[in-house]
Amino acid sequence: MKNAINQIAAKIVAGKAVVFTGAVYFDAFMSDKEARIKYWQQKMAMYDDLQKAKPNAAHSALAELYRHGHLSAVITQNIDGLHQEAGIATDDVIELHGSIRRVRCMSCNAISSDHDAFARVKAGDLTPECHCGGRNATAAVI
Repeated sequence: MKNAINQIAAKIVAGKAVVFTGAVYFDAFMSDKEARIKYWQQKMAMYDDLQKAKPNAAHSALAELYRHGHLSAVITQNIDGLHQEAGIATDDVIELHGSIRRVRCMSCNAISSDHDAFARVKAGDLTPECHCGGRNATAAVI
């Protein structure tokens, strides 16, 4: 891991563009309503469990270190928002993979509540769109 970090740092310092990527199915999401329906069904299946999730001992320990001034930030791949729920300020949590607790419009970049989007899905809106007509997606890489 240390070697990978050094390698990444060297590439960034070299001054050329660096791309960080993963699995992508953006085109299907944007162009195919069935793909969006499947996407929101999958997120809906996770939503109820997410609402029950609570910070664990690790989240609490990091929050305690933060409160005492021993941490300035937490960099996380977690998408659950539990570091913030444990007491770390949102501005001091760097979410590399985003958060499932927010929804972002793919057109105008408006951010809205996950609660609103999932309430719409539960009410029968299978692909909740933004007020601008753009496609909404959770603000997380999954």
